[in-house]
Amino acid sequence: MSIAVSAVLKPSRLLRLLITSYAACCLAAAFLLAGPQAARFHLPGVSAALCLLAAWRSVRGKHPTASRIDISGPGAIRLLVQHGMAGAPVLHTLAACTVWPALLVLVLRNAEQGGLTVVLVLRDSVAPAQFRQLAVAIRTIALRDE
Repeated sequence: MSIAVSAVLKPSRLLRLLITSYAACCLAAAFLLAGPQAARFHLPGVSAALCLLAAWRSVRGKHPTASRIDISGPGAIRLLVQHGMAGAPVLHTLAACTVWPALLVLVLRNAEQGGLTVVLVLRDSVAPAQFRQLAVAIRTIALRDE
C-alpha cells in the first residue's frame, strides 16, 4: 500500500479565530488591570503592559500562508510554501507528532540543515478526504520509525 499524499494546506480560519480571541482576552485583562480595580493586583502596571504585549504579539505574529505538503511512497515529506514551490528540502517526522481526529501537529526536522518546523493542520485547512489521507500517512510513517 502506498502512502503517497499531496495536499494543499490553506490557512485555518479556526486557528485565526482562536488567536484573535486570545488577543481580545489579553486586551480585556489589560483594561481590567489598568482600571479602578488595579489596587487589588500586585504590580498592575507591569501586568497590564505584559497583557498588551501578548495581545500585540499574537495579532502581529507570523501568519500562516498557503502551502503544500507532499508525502512520497517511502515516507519522504516535503513542505512547499506557495511562493517558493521549487527545491523544498526533505523533512523527517519526529516522535512529537500528534494525530488527533480534528488536528495534526507535525513536528518535522530538516534532513539537510537540522532545523525544526512545526505544522498545524486543522480540519478546515484541507478537504476532509485529504485530512484522512494525511492522518493515515503520518500514522504509518510514525509506526515505521518506531
